[in-house]
Amino acid sequence: MKQEVEATNTPEAEPTLLTWQIPSHEHHSREFSFFVWIITAMVILLLFSIWQKNFLFGMFVILATGTLLFLSLQHPDTHEFSLTPSHIIFGNYQEEYSYDELSHFHIQEYATDDIEIFFAFKNKKRAPIHMRIYKGNKERIITILREKKLTQKEIEISLFESISKILGI
Repeated sequence: MKQEVEATNTPEAEPTLLTWQIPSHEHHSREFSFFVWIITAMVILLLFSIWQKNFLFGMFVILATGTLLFLSLQHPDTHEFSLTPSHIIFGNYQEEYSYDELSHFHIQEYATDDIEIFFAFKNKKRAPIHMRIYKGNKERIITILREKKLTQKEIEISLFESISKILGI
């Protein structure tokens, strides 16, 4: 796991203030009991759907269980992020966001080593974006963002984000 690459300059791009690579999420090794609970819940919900004669719900339960099992077995992808004097770059997606597009940021600490930074757009119709950061880079990132006139304010985290953190996917 590569933690930080300092200020790289390429002739084609503007200088980089900070670059880091980090897994998309913490990988949790699943114990056998996790799978037993998931399958047990699926069987109970399937029996309920049969009792209610609601076969569409039964199909949903099967698909949801399969998706949950598939996602829980996946290893996280490594993502690269960069802060430049004028942009935030999501390297894996080749997306750049100007600091002028952003309204404010919020840092959410889920665990000691699981920290995410959320960015809200000035355009309220756009959903906040987020990236994971290393604890050692946290203060440096905050300093860079404050220099770019971004304030630190609370951002409401979506229900999906909260559930995915709880399930570890």
